[in-house]
Amino acid sequence: MAVYHSQVQLKQAITDLEVKQKMEWTLLVNEFNATYRSFKPINIVKSTLADVVNLPDLKQRLISTGIGLLAGYLSKKVVLGDPKNPVSKVIGAVLQFGVSSLVSGKIDKSVDMNNANESDLNVNIGSL
Repeated sequence: MAVYHSQVQLKQAITDLEVKQKMEWTLLVNEFNATYRSFKPINIVKSTLADVVNLPDLKQRLISTGIGLLAGYLSKKVVLGDPKNPVSKVIGAVLQFGVSSLVSGKIDKSVDMNNANESDLNVNIGSL
C-alpha cells in the first residue's frame, strides 16, 4: 500500500481507483451479459448443431448408416416377406438389425482403410 504525503496525491489515487473500478465493472457486466446470452436455450441448440454439422465424417456416417438400414430392411423383406406371425416379426427385426449393423460396420471399415491409404499416399508423395 502506497503512502501519500499530500492531499492532492491522495485525491488523485482515489480518482484513479474509481476510474479503474468503473472500467472493471463495465467489463464484468459485459462478461455477464455474454455468459447470459450463451446460456439461452436457443443459443445452446445453435452451438450444438454447429458442432454436429462441423463433424469431419458426418456425410460418410449418414450414408453408411442409410445404406445399412436399407440393406437390413431389404433383407428382412426378401427372407420373410410380410410376416403375420409374432415370432416371425421378432426374427425379422433381429435379422434386420444384424444385417444393418454388419453392412454399416463393413462400410465404415472400408472408408477407414481408404482414408488410411490416402494418408499413406500423401506421406509418401510428401517425402519425395
